[in-house]
Amino acid sequence: MTAYFLDSSALIKRYVPETGSAWIRAISALDSGNSLIIARITWVEVRSALARRQREGSLTISDASPNYPKVSL
Repeated sequence: MTAYFLDSSALIKRYVPETGSAWIRAISALDSGNSLIIARITWVEVRSALARRQREGSLTISDASPNYPKVSL
């Protein structure tokens, strides 16, 4: 088992296709056996980044909704 610390710029790649997205999805897959470590503020930053991309028009609501992180803050 490997542990990875992910900041918001890495974690956003799970929800928005960009360079590095495939690697992030692979290491964070449930069957990967890896542990992901994030700071408490990370989900706030990820949600903020997704909302900003929606406002800018680079991410539609239909694109973001199924992928939007559903976590308790």
